[in-house]
Amino acid sequence: MNEKTIYLDNAATTKMSKTAINAMTPYFDTIYGNPSSLHSVGQTAAEALFDARERIAKCIGATAREITFTSGGSEADNQAIVSAAKNGERKGKKHIISTAIEHHAVLHTLKADRISKAARGNAGNVFHFSAHTVGDANRREVAGILALSELVGSAC
Repeated sequence: MNEKTIYLDNAATTKMSKTAINAMTPYFDTIYGNPSSLHSVGQTAAEALFDARERIAKCIGATAREITFTSGGSEADNQAIVSAAKNGERKGKKHIISTAIEHHAVLHTLKADRISKAARGNAGNVFHFSAHTVGDANRREVAGILALSELVGSAC
């Protein structure tokens, strides 16, 4: 019997395409320096990193300064929520909304002192609306939360 593995957890980890492997090989093999270093290997890596930011920014109509690379999804979730909370706080936004079925990286970030204190400091709250087994949210519940001054929304 010939068994074939079918991998269904691509949301967590996805096999790299040959194109991605070929594009990244120089950075695993030759241009592997710390881009914050002052030596030549680090400076070469810094130039490559800047070029990558420029290319991505151009594709999405952003500036290179607006592009941040993270080590993975949890770090990206954390950074997006913290940045949105700080930006919202400057604009007088009081509340953070999310679903109760978020990834733990999102839920842990929303429970972090710096987020909940920022929300509570403005008499705000972190709201988690419920979701049904298929991921649909209760429209009345969401509408009630959105009637408030929402800060940032996150839904998987």
